[in-house]
Amino acid sequence: MVTLALGIAAINFVFDYNRTRADLEERAEAYAVSMATDVRWYVDVARQALNRAAEGLARTSDTDVSQVLSTALSELPAGVVIVVYDAEGNSRGSVGYASRLIHVGDRHYFRQLRDGRTWVISNLIADRLTGSKTFAVGLALRDGGMFNGAAVAYAPMDVFSQAWLGVGGKDSNAFLVHEEGWLSARLPPIDSDVYDHPLEASFVASFTGTPTGSYQAEASPIDGIARVLGFAKVESSPLIAVIGINPNEQIADVWRRVGATLAILAPILLLLGLVTLRMRSLILRQESTAHQLERSLARNEGLLLEIHHRVKNNLQSVLSLVRTQVKDPVGRAEIEPRIAAMVAVHEHIYRNDDFVEAPAPKYISEVASKVIYASGGNIRLQTDIADVALPSDIVMPIGQLVNEAIINAVKYGFPDGRQGVIDIRMTVDDGRTATLTIHDDGDPLPEKSSAGIGSRLIEAFAAQVRGTVETTSNAGGVTVTLRFPLGDRAE
Repeated sequence: MVTLALGIAAINFVFDYNRTRADLEERAEAYAVSMATDVRWYVDVARQALNRAAEGLARTSDTDVSQVLSTALSELPAGVVIVVYDAEGNSRGSVGYASRLIHVGDRHYFRQLRDGRTWVISNLIADRLTGSKTFAVGLALRDGGMFNGAAVAYAPMDVFSQAWLGVGGKDSNAFLVHEEGWLSARLPPIDSDVYDHPLEASFVASFTGTPTGSYQAEASPIDGIARVLGFAKVESSPLIAVIGINPNEQIADVWRRVGATLAILAPILLLLGLVTLRMRSLILRQESTAHQLERSLARNEGLLLEIHHRVKNNLQSVLSLVRTQVKDPVGRAEIEPRIAAMVAVHEHIYRNDDFVEAPAPKYISEVASKVIYASGGNIRLQTDIADVALPSDIVMPIGQLVNEAIINAVKYGFPDGRQGVIDIRMTVDDGRTATLTIHDDGDPLPEKSSAGIGSRLIEAFAAQVRGTVETTSNAGGVTVTLRFPLGDRAE
């Protein structure tokens, strides 16, 4: 049960963990889509503002540049700066900046405009006046195909919504990946030389296969945190919006729930463990007791077999003494068969190694055969005995009764060694009552035999098996009929 409880807890933890990770990926992707919508709006508005600035600059003199730029800037979010550069990359005018010469001729985005691009979006750069992180949307200014400079809108990172960072806690981040391999924006802004170099191609490729998606990324080279990244393509631009969520903060909630669950389960598991140990101890004790009983039973069975064997040997010794010491042939004839029958009973028990029951056909046939053999070889035995088992408590009386019936048949039915047949039959009816019939085809019994010791013994043995016995004698021979209950043990 302890193992089952722990298994269920582990399954719940795995399910909760996987569900939390799936929720994180769904949330990151949903916020990335929202971020992509915001960025698209900004890029579209910046392009429109720069187009109007370019149109205005084409119609005015250098003295009116600030006015033209101020008109264009009014459409953009607060904090955005617009600067106009000449063909060398020197500032001609700006709005949102202090009046100071700025040179960007060495900037990658400016070189792209000078080399033929109409529009560009820069990588994340450091503003040369304020030092803050910003990214540029630039428009080339041309007259008759000749490059005259550029109009550029700079958006510092605080222009973008800080709500993007609220999705995943304090270690979440948001950034823009340029399809050409640049990092164009990042929240929160962190000083790093990563912005000045192209990103790994495999990292950029992980965002370009589908319009939206999410996955578990490796540790960031900027801050060393591995995050779940959700991304979405910014339509009509080369940008991809990415939201990163630190899963450790969310998984910590899973561990807290696991801790709470274990706090509840711990006493229950402890109790189950104690109960299991107690049950195991009881089972081991019972097994030990059972083994001891089995050994004791085997030892007692061995002792009982030895007793039956010794009794049988002793009875054979007595039988030998009777044969050698008893001179009266009549007395010897009375004693020998009875002792031989007892020898047969004990021999059958220790040879068959069964103290619970005995098979009736084998047992009765063996007892009858040995008695007839002890009485002489002039009698033939016939048997037809039902294949049932005799319970142990009636084995001895049944054997002794068969013995006495055969002794009487030998004594009165076949005097002086006459030839004859003894037929033994046993049937069992539906009520589990057995009928044992012992018939001989010898002379009938004399009238005084009913008071003899053999007849009295037969009646005593019948009473021991809770049965009734009837003896009939006529010219056709003598029949002893015993009816006795077998009970359920004979099944």
